[in-house]
Amino acid sequence: MQNSPRQPGYFLKESVLVRRLLFLVIVSLAIGLAAAVAISPLLPDDAAAEGWGRLVPLFAQDQAVRRTTLASAAGLLATAFVLFRPKKTVKPTPS
Repeated sequence: MQNSPRQPGYFLKESVLVRRLLFLVIVSLAIGLAAAVAISPLLPDDAAAEGWGRLVPLFAQDQAVRRTTLASAAGLLATAFVLFRPKKTVKPTPS
């Protein structure tokens, strides 16, 4: 059967640009999660913060949240490298 754009997953299999973009997005998310865990203890602790500001003390103080976030970042990295890394092209050897 010939590859056609109507087949499911066609663009993920054929487009190197899409694969690289997804790889970079997922790796960036993983780095962002790890950075949030690393930087949060250094930021000021505002007890009266509301909304998203309550996440900083949570990341800074709760060990379970920090471990879960680091495990999630590792899972995202594994997913990116397994599913979306650019495939190596094999050059034919001259005979």
